[in-house]
Amino acid sequence: MTQPNPNPNPNPTPNDSPDDIPLDHVTATFVPKTELGRRLLSLRAEIVRSGIPLLDWDDLDREIAERRGGVQLRDYETLHGARLTFELWNTSTQTLIAAYDTEADALAAVSAAIHTHGPSYSDSLALVHDDPNTIPHTLAIGPDLAHRAGTPISDHPPRQ
Repeated sequence: MTQPNPNPNPNPTPNDSPDDIPLDHVTATFVPKTELGRRLLSLRAEIVRSGIPLLDWDDLDREIAERRGGVQLRDYETLHGARLTFELWNTSTQTLIAAYDTEADALAAVSAAIHTHGPSYSDSLALVHDDPNTIPHTLAIGPDLAHRAGTPISDHPPRQ
């Protein structure tokens, strides 16, 4: 492993070699004990040297929300002044797939997804009603949701 340059350039340019770009304190001082630790430290060093800022916990939470659709949902509420009240969730990954103004819109999306992906697609879906005046509650899950959407699922009859 290459030792860091004792006099790194504090203002790196694209022409600098990686050894001339300063590392952060963790990357410069941490000594990994495993191969995974060495790989993760190497990845951190690449990120630090690239100039991409490291994420703090708030930044990480924001990025996760963005990837799960949270930013888009906040943008929708800001633009339309409406609270989205019908949410479609993936129960396997516990992530929000989409949110809709009406139950009919949400059920139409479920029906279309089942027709596109096949009958088992509904197995990991849940429809949640999020009313600002009450506690959110689940309307239907899995095959019951498919039935509620009006999609016949021959191998998954609705529960009684």
